Amino acid sequence: MRKVTLSFLAFFFSLAAWAQMPNMSFEDWDMGDSLYLQPAVDGDFYCSAYLSNLYGGTPNMTRVDGKSGHAIRVETASNSMLGYFVFGRTRSEDLAQDDDLYGGFPFYNQNVAKLTCDMRYDVSLNDSATVMVSFLYKDSVIAHTTHKFAGTQETFMPMSIWLQRPEMMPDKCIIAVTSEDTKNFGSAPGNYVEVDNMILEGENGEQYYVPDGDFEVWETARNMKCDGWEGYNHLPHDESFSPVEDDVVDGGYAIKIKTVQLPGEEPMGHMEIGSFTYNDIIPGMGLNGQVLDTFSFYYKYIPAEGKSDTALCVLGMTQYADSQRTIVGFNQSQLIPQSEWTKVSIPMEYHEGTMADSMAILFVASHEEEGVTTNKAQIGSTLYLDNIEMKMATPLADKNTTLKSSLAVSPNPSTGMVNLNPIEGETGFRLYDITGNEVYQTKVSKAQKVNLAEKPGMYFYMFMDKEGNVSRSGKLLLK
Repeated sequence: MRKVTLSFLAFFFSLAAWAQMPNMSFEDWDMGDSLYLQPAVDGDFYCSAYLSNLYGGTPNMTRVDGKSGHAIRVETASNSMLGYFVFGRTRSEDLAQDDDLYGGFPFYNQNVAKLTCDMRYDVSLNDSATVMVSFLYKDSVIAHTTHKFAGTQETFMPMSIWLQRPEMMPDKCIIAVTSEDTKNFGSAPGNYVEVDNMILEGENGEQYYVPDGDFEVWETARNMKCDGWEGYNHLPHDESFSPVEDDVVDGGYAIKIKTVQLPGEEPMGHMEIGSFTYNDIIPGMGLNGQVLDTFSFYYKYIPAEGKSDTALCVLGMTQYADSQRTIVGFNQSQLIPQSEWTKVSIPMEYHEGTMADSMAILFVASHEEEGVTTNKAQIGSTLYLDNIEMKMATPLADKNTTLKSSLAVSPNPSTGMVNLNPIEGETGFRLYDITGNEVYQTKVSKAQKVNLAEKPGMYFYMFMDKEGNVSRSGKLLLK
């Protein structure tokens, strides 16, 4: 967006006021509706009860009396929904492909030989229930076993499933149980499988831990809500949209947004006021006659392990006139990895001759930047936010305000010689490698050319204001 001078707003500006919009410090939460009970597993866990609840059915994963204490039951529902649970996660609704499963719990033993459990079931002879066990190394499957069974077992009896042993040391394990053959999705309503006392064993009877494999501890799944914000908040174990109490800037809560994947959907972790589509902005907040000058907040960002990921903040300003809503302002800022709370201030940019009456806000925990990286949203990338503030201009006097926009660094990608294009108020520039080490810094006050002759690769840059706050940030690819 080119430089514009908003002379038509001259009479508006004198004193700048900090406007605190509702719940911008994330202090107000609604525990949401009670959805269903699920095992309180310390780590990845997913079950079909989410889908049955989403589509209006009764949960097809439930707690029942087991051989000792509680057990877990999965059942093909009357609406033909497959029942299953996974110590891990799944990319699809029906678990039809081995690579649908990912995540899992930490597991470091090459001598594992079998999975044992107590089981009760009633499975049509025209179908089969399944138990799947995968061992992974660096998220790649190195050994996989699928065991199918059918018939009726009216009391809990021991079952042992011999496993394909990994030929190298694994670092994770995934276990899944379904109420029918995943190739016959929804074909046998009434099939059920109940499982208790699940454990992995070695050839000589050594026992290896499965998280909550005795199914004794359960919790209520809730769709927690942060008042005023919408997010990807489906399950407590997704942690995709949840409060943080033990690490905040101030007050009682911050917010955590984690990139997750639910079956049949693309990976996503976000929260917003209003909404953004491919060609439109639906506002979610009125500006009450004020003009947004600067949008500020504190953040921390932890990308998925081994990924050069960034988060994203997007601001959209709209105006309603002549029975139409028009986009009149827009800005976005990439949020680079930061392990400590860091303040960012984003100046707002408007089209010439316009004034916004409402706005939308979007935060995304994993971002694909077209032209610089081909990475898609990375599962596990996590954004923490606290204390959003909006610096508004008050209508008191006649001070011209110039709002500037320029390409922060160019060219990008670059072979080393880079143009730095600071905007008003920016005094410093810093460059970091993907591990977070600072490799270059300089003072800036006007456009200048610098030689960033570092090793080829992905880097993160930040422009700083005189108080040391981050005003703009992004990725820079050096060839």
